[in-house]
Amino acid sequence: IKSQIESIATQKAEDAVEKARITLQEYMMERKTHEKLKENAFEVFKQEINKEESKEVDELTSYVYGKRIIDGEGT
Repeated sequence: IKSQIESIATQKAEDAVEKARITLQEYMMERKTHEKLKENAFEVFKQEINKEESKEVDELTSYVYGKRIIDGEGT
């Protein structure tokens, strides 16, 4: 009887460990997914910032070039 009780206790412990392992594995997959989404969102953000900066540089260049033409320096 003692060995049966120990066997049942061992089986319950093994089941608990397996359940914890599965839970951890699911959590790690979810975390990895969130990290990937966060990285992708950051990349999109950086692209938008670069696009805005490029637009501002183009506008400034156009303004300076236009001002030079108006002031007679572009000839």
